[in-house]
Amino acid sequence: MSMTETNGIALAADKTEQRRPYILHLRIRAADGKRDALIAFLREAVPYYEEPGGISIRLLQDCNDPDSFVEIAEYESRAAYEYDAARVESDPRMRAYIERWRSLLAGPPVVEVFTELTDNIRDRHPDRVSS
Repeated sequence: MSMTETNGIALAADKTEQRRPYILHLRIRAADGKRDALIAFLREAVPYYEEPGGISIRLLQDCNDPDSFVEIAEYESRAAYEYDAARVESDPRMRAYIERWRSLLAGPPVVEVFTELTDNIRDRHPDRVSS
């Protein structure tokens, strides 16, 4: 295989990676007495968070600790994530939302970053019937 072919394969892999969903899990805990305020804040802020498109925000509550949550930000691609990261840095309204969000938390979030690989574990042959 020539160097050009190798580079072409690497470039194709990079493009595939850029198109995969990019998912953040923000493990958070509401500050004492702020759980309802945090939920109300997210109800207000999520439409703005999702406004650019390509972003979906979800909230999971820990069944054993009602003040603990996982806020999930799912981006349609890494490019959508990178665009939003730039918006967080430059948009005054977004920065104000982030500051309000932080004020409702007991401490800093634990951030986990994932990429979607579900297609890699599913049989995608339309002519096969799964049992």
